[in-house]
Amino acid sequence: MRRITILSLCTLAAALGAAPFAAAQTASGYRYLFQMTGAGSDDLHGVTEVLGAAARVDLERQGSDSQYFLVSNAGRTITIVHPETREYSVVDDTTFERLVGSVLHAMPVVDIRVTNSSVTSDALGAGAAIAGHPTTGYRVTQDFTVAIGAFGVTASTIHQRVTTDYWIATDLTLPHNPLITLLSQVETVLAQTDRTFAHKTEAALRPFATGTPLKIEVRSETTGNDQQTDVKTQVLEVSSVTRAPVDPRRLALPAGYTRKDPGMNLKF
Repeated sequence: MRRITILSLCTLAAALGAAPFAAAQTASGYRYLFQMTGAGSDDLHGVTEVLGAAARVDLERQGSDSQYFLVSNAGRTITIVHPETREYSVVDDTTFERLVGSVLHAMPVVDIRVTNSSVTSDALGAGAAIAGHPTTGYRVTQDFTVAIGAFGVTASTIHQRVTTDYWIATDLTLPHNPLITLLSQVETVLAQTDRTFAHKTEAALRPFATGTPLKIEVRSETTGNDQQTDVKTQVLEVSSVTRAPVDPRRLALPAGYTRKDPGMNLKF
């Protein structure tokens, strides 16, 4: 009996001692799911954990790549983490969101010239509730022509008109998610190589840049040299926002990782 009693007391003590320790490992934060559909590509799903001004973004994908993103400094700093290689890269939000365009611009062989660009914005008023939150809408319309060539010879010229509707939560403010911004701007990647266009876009987004978008609908119309117009629509939408316990250790860079240049080492 004495042996059983001691064992029982030890088990109870361990349970009581473990409870405060486990609680100390998590704090009250948010968790939300998002997805991108349309645009003729495979659907993309992700989950974001938020704790204060920090966040972690994981993409659900097939295969073994476990790359994820840490967002800090109220969304202004992004750490791209590669657990398989134990490497990481750090970029600011602007660099991250324009990463593809910046790489294209830096390629010495490719010549991309943007002309006749215009960017306008309009308020759409109150929208439907999304993920249980009321929203207000804004529309940004980007119109531009891009000439693409190499070695001084123009290979093709395209005209694009991209209309993006943003539905912003009116009762919720979460840290900026640069990955959602990057995905929503894929259709304007060629024009992002032009600083004037980038500055016009930044000004158009400024009125609601600090809000939390719960739905972004992008409609692009691309007309090529053959005068045929290709129309695509993609939708980025948050499907749920819940209060949830978040482990701060998941939002911190693991020890022992090696820093490297971000380059184009992103996988979606």
